Amino acid sequence: MPRYGKYQITGMRDFRIGGMATLSTGKMVDGAEIVVRELQEKLVFKWQMRRKFSIGLKIRKKIPPHPNLVWSIGTGWKGFTPFELMPFVNGTSLQSQLIQDRDYVLQHAVGILLQSAEGIKHVHASGFLHLDVKAGNILLDLTDRENPEAKITDFDLSMPRRWIRPDKSLRYGTFNYMSPEHLKKGQIGVESDIFAFGVLAYNLYTNEMPFPGNNAVESRAAKTDPSFKVIPLEEKNSNVPKKISEVIMRCIERESTLRYSDMRIVVRDLWTASLLQHMPAAEKTRKWELD
Repeated sequence: MPRYGKYQITGMRDFRIGGMATLSTGKMVDGAEIVVRELQEKLVFKWQMRRKFSIGLKIRKKIPPHPNLVWSIGTGWKGFTPFELMPFVNGTSLQSQLIQDRDYVLQHAVGILLQSAEGIKHVHASGFLHLDVKAGNILLDLTDRENPEAKITDFDLSMPRRWIRPDKSLRYGTFNYMSPEHLKKGQIGVESDIFAFGVLAYNLYTNEMPFPGNNAVESRAAKTDPSFKVIPLEEKNSNVPKKISEVIMRCIERESTLRYSDMRIVVRDLWTASLLQHMPAAEKTRKWELD
């Protein structure tokens, strides 16, 4: 019976490679299904990767549990290899679900985006930045397929908000989701996660990236070229309500000063837009008159 620190795991089997980690499934001695996430063997003796992975584990442990985060049961070291144990999520990543059944995701798009935004908001409120928000790092719990539940995962690139300062060496992440100021100056903050969330939402609805680019150079060129205009979301997908489109387009503003600066406001505006989407026309008019 494999032992990870004080934890004994039964029935372990390889699951997949995810980012810097190897993922395996198993069960605790009490029968609870879990995922063991440990640094890939080839990276164990690359101290920078091991340090980054370890910091991510510490950060995840410091963030209080939340329904829209994959929380950590425990962390530790197995020899020279850092690991963490997480609850098993009965589903798949948002990225995989988009490939397998995009129509299903579109049917539940507003709920998935709201839950993802709530998770990011909680990370920020806990004093941290995620810095790698993307479809591959959002898990969908499909236990109830009528009500999928989004959960943010993978904190390998996360940093405390108090550490943040402009640093050109901080250009790590997923290029298509990195903000212009991150790519150009190494400047990161809550606006970085908000930009990435907006890119995620735009791609979810259109199957396209708002700023095209197959590598860092191309992505940076599109994001820093003032002549490049992002096509409004509602023009790419006429089924997206205008108010929801406006929220998403503000998230991906090229200038960080024009972007949302607080995930709480993003959540509020998404909630408002989603309520208006289902509100009768007469009620919409009455609401604005009262305001």
